[in-house]
Amino acid sequence: MFMNVNITRQDHIGHLLDRILGWPEVHAVVGLSRPQVWRLHRAGDFPAPLKLSKNRRGWKSSEIQSWIDSRERA
Repeated sequence: MFMNVNITRQDHIGHLLDRILGWPEVHAVVGLSRPQVWRLHRAGDFPAPLKLSKNRRGWKSSEIQSWIDSRERA
């Protein structure tokens, strides 16, 4: 039995693209309050947001996932 290893160009590009998450998505994923996230960020313990416009910030989904993966299990 063989597995289908054909990867389309669209699949490959999809893996290279990184979603930008707004605050509501980041909050839903990490479960921390905005002040907690900013304190962690200032301490260098949380990914920095990207400046998307004058009043809008977003986080790269890959950086949030890496941060989650780096957390120590209880």
